[in-house]
Amino acid sequence: MSKCPECGAEQEISFVAFSCDNQHTIEYHSTSKEAEDVACAYENFDGLLESLKNIFGMIDNGLLVRDITKDDGPDWALAMIRFVQRLNKAQLAIDKAERKEG
Repeated sequence: MSKCPECGAEQEISFVAFSCDNQHTIEYHSTSKEAEDVACAYENFDGLLESLKNIFGMIDNGLLVRDITKDDGPDWALAMIRFVQRLNKAQLAIDKAERKEG
């Protein structure tokens, strides 16, 4: 156990750092479990990216469709805005990941 330099809390500290060719570095300080989770996601990056791209492919091909039975509800537009924002965020993540791969 050691003390967190930020808040002084006693915890097991791990450190994970990622850097790119543009000299950008992301530092991640956390508990061992959180660092392990980040490392696991990093190791599975290709599979996660491929899975997300497959989901978009299924949407594009009409295999995944949304429930339209609630389109007459008063909060329909707000729900669709949130849905489209989440889809946009996922597409931006794919674009960003593909730029890093290329």
